[in-house]
Amino acid sequence: DAAVPQTVAESRSTAQTAEITAEQAKTYAYQHAGVSADAVQYCKVDTDWEHGSLIYEVDFVANGMEYEYDINSAGIVMKWDIERAD
Repeated sequence: DAAVPQTVAESRSTAQTAEITAEQAKTYAYQHAGVSADAVQYCKVDTDWEHGSLIYEVDFVANGMEYEYDINSAGIVMKWDIERAD
């Protein structure tokens, strides 16, 4: 699908002009997961660089589930994984 690469390219160009904080990245991850901050038992935010863009890696546990999110500096969820916590 030709629209997918275009969307990714637009996301990357937006990432270069907008900057969010680690705290905002957590909020975006919680919203995407449909989890309130009060339900989060553990959260860790790391940063990484992918394709020249800053990525926030947000890992948290809530409601018996483990969530892993990659959010770019424009606040766009790039990928996520959810599984039952052990």
